Amino acid sequence: MWKIKRNDLEFSTEHAEQLRSWAKYGRIVPDDQVHDGTDWKPAREIPELSGQFPQGAHAPVNQAVATHVCTNCGYQGQPERIVPGSTALGCVLILLLVIPGLIYAVWQQTQTKPGCPNCKTGGTMIPINSPMAQKIIGS
Repeated sequence: MWKIKRNDLEFSTEHAEQLRSWAKYGRIVPDDQVHDGTDWKPAREIPELSGQFPQGAHAPVNQAVATHVCTNCGYQGQPERIVPGSTALGCVLILLLVIPGLIYAVWQQTQTKPGCPNCKTGGTMIPINSPMAQKIIGS
């Protein structure tokens, strides 16, 4: 079992192949802490990850790490605010019919949900350390 820790985020895998894939695609960076079954070490010191990091890979500066996974498309990252409906329709309603336009705008704001920036689906982002997210990541 491999455990990876960056700041307050912790995730794990049982497969070295998955660990190498995470390093290759930037989910793990050289400064992350990795528990190899005996001790915590920086990822760059783990022999299984030798040569797996992209050149110049380092922990993101002022950039949040992936904290959620989309159950719809598998995207890993930060959720964003998803507003339902059409902005164009809202503008037309406000310009032509003020009251229905205002009702529409209020409806949009009350139905806004955190969602996936990749597939634009609201309510599909789950914490990355949840068992369901670990299944999605592992598959």
